[in-house]
Amino acid sequence: MSLKITKMKNCSYCQDSGHTINNCMDPSIDLLLQEFHEYMAFDLKCKFKYKCIRYICSLLSLSELRIIGYHYNLNMSKMSREDFTSEIIDESSRERTMYDEIISKMNLSELEYFYTKIANNSKEWNSRKYSLTDIKKRVGIELSDNDSFVKPQLEPNNENTYSHDDDYMMPLLFARLPEEDDNDNTLESIFKFIYICIFGITAFNVYMS
Repeated sequence: MSLKITKMKNCSYCQDSGHTINNCMDPSIDLLLQEFHEYMAFDLKCKFKYKCIRYICSLLSLSELRIIGYHYNLNMSKMSREDFTSEIIDESSRERTMYDEIISKMNLSELEYFYTKIANNSKEWNSRKYSLTDIKKRVGIELSDNDSFVKPQLEPNNENTYSHDDDYMMPLLFARLPEEDDNDNTLESIFKFIYICIFGITAFNVYMS
């Protein structure tokens, strides 16, 4: 009586036995998906028309590409690698809100990392090489003359600068100085202005004594 030998399942991604690639739970998958999503976010934001993300996919191994496909419930089956890549890009590009959030949550170091990587490999997928400044402008980062981030200028807050002196100086602040064109009222305006000044100075001296 012969024994039936059952072939052990083997994962083509992590190379472990006991499961296949579509059921793989290797920790590196999360990092792979994260990087794919980050490059996809920059491709959409910079309007590269999927040329950048397609190039990134071309650098992946077939098993890595299949893992990303399984994330979107896509099976390569008998498709060519190019067609499968197009399916993945088409499916993933629908998550626009998620990709906007990815870039908005990046810190300066993370942004600079992707600016540099994309600028360096841009000649491989574009007719000309993009500079760092090109990439930053496409992302929408405001730059100063020295190509560094510009911090937003805060408006001075004068709400808490009130003092008792303001009570006595308010007439001076709102006093209307005589204008050159007001010929008919020039003399009257001058007397009013002098009166207000005397009142303000007197009130201030009383307050200080």
